[in-house]
Amino acid sequence: MLTATAANCFEEALEALLDMFDEPQIPVEVLRSAASNSTIKMLDIIFREDPDMEIPQDILQSVAKNRNHGARMMEYLLKRKPELDVTWDSLLCAAANTTSEQAVGVTKLLFAHDPTLDIKESVLRTAARYGNKDMLRCLLDHQPALQISQELVGFAARNWIPGQGECAVDLLLERNPNAVVDMDLVIAAAARVNKPEFELLWNNLFYYYPDILEFLLGKDLEIIPSEECFQNPLGGESLAAKQILDLLLRRSKDFVPSEATYSAAIEGNSETSVYFLGKFKTLAPTEQTWKNAACLDDENSRGGCTVLRILWGRGLRPANLAALVESAARKGNVASVEFLLQQNAIQGMKERWLPIAQLMQATAERPTKIVRDLLDKGIDPNTKSDVEGRTPLLTAALLGREEVVVILLETKAVDFETKEFVFGRTPLMCAAEQGHTEVVRLLLEKGADKCVTDAQGKTAFTLANESSLNNDVAELLQ
Repeated sequence: MLTATAANCFEEALEALLDMFDEPQIPVEVLRSAASNSTIKMLDIIFREDPDMEIPQDILQSVAKNRNHGARMMEYLLKRKPELDVTWDSLLCAAANTTSEQAVGVTKLLFAHDPTLDIKESVLRTAARYGNKDMLRCLLDHQPALQISQELVGFAARNWIPGQGECAVDLLLERNPNAVVDMDLVIAAAARVNKPEFELLWNNLFYYYPDILEFLLGKDLEIIPSEECFQNPLGGESLAAKQILDLLLRRSKDFVPSEATYSAAIEGNSETSVYFLGKFKTLAPTEQTWKNAACLDDENSRGGCTVLRILWGRGLRPANLAALVESAARKGNVASVEFLLQQNAIQGMKERWLPIAQLMQATAERPTKIVRDLLDKGIDPNTKSDVEGRTPLLTAALLGREEVVVILLETKAVDFETKEFVFGRTPLMCAAEQGHTEVVRLLLEKGADKCVTDAQGKTAFTLANESSLNNDVAELLQ
């Protein structure tokens, strides 16, 4: 019995196998495998043994996808079976799914076989998906009246292939120079997400596909950027973020950022944000925006202190400096606290809030001597940050800072059952979820309640079990 494996052998091997039988029955699997992987000679051998063998639709599709011999094999089959009952759209789509040379060859054969072929957008989409510019040109030349929809341009961008996708998009725009392109659709397409997911796409786009967006923004299209277009790149750390923002600004010379966009620039904490702030020097931040700027992570080279200096340098001042110092201190941003105190030495502020900022920062960064010295000076170990509601112990437990946890637990005043604001989790829960075995052990020895639940009704054991970071933690909590 012959199998599809035979078709993958050399032609001589298949011919030898067929000669072993008086009237061999060639299964369709042999033809299918030959259509996908072989040459005309293989087909010739098969049809010599069975001239009346039927050619199903899927066989023709396999031929159309044959990356090396598809065009010549299609020509062979069309000559042998001129009255084929097939769905032409599927063949064109199959052809578009292969290399440029083979795709064009197969397509021209199909057009010659049936000059009345009507090209549907599904075929154009397939060619656009693989960035097959020659195939697209062949299709558009055959049917010049085809309408290039905005969705098709977006589809080509969404299925961008480096070195090829640009060509496909360029050709489509060339054939429809009056296209009005919806910016949200183009950007969403370029980032390979659906339009409703617009806010989720930017990180992926900047790090992996910045060339797509730069190319599209550089075209002479009628593009009206939305407010979100300006907000999202402000947090981008890639080299392309600034260039993309600059292209957006060039397209919207009269653009005046809303408070939300201005806040996004300050909170973005990036080179792009600083560039944006330099473009709009007259806007004043709200008190919440001031607070967000002061709470930016100091570990970043463009941290909150840098943004505060920019705002201060423009003559802008917060309405409540004391509240700003407190927020920065609770966050552990020592540089921001020191900068703000230098601007206005409010009596008692330095003595109260600078040590707290130092404690919060030291808790995260592990300098145990600083933690111990600050606690010895009477700094409250239960101070919470404004937004997350984290105490030094919560931070240390979350980050697995065992030495810091030991020091904090030695302080009788420490509250080891305190809950943070976001999920209502205790230090034990935070450590359990992150798989910090020794921290969990320390808290349990201190008497931490392992049965207490968070805002979602989960215990420390549940969180440890769900995270699967460390099975030993789950065993400790059973």
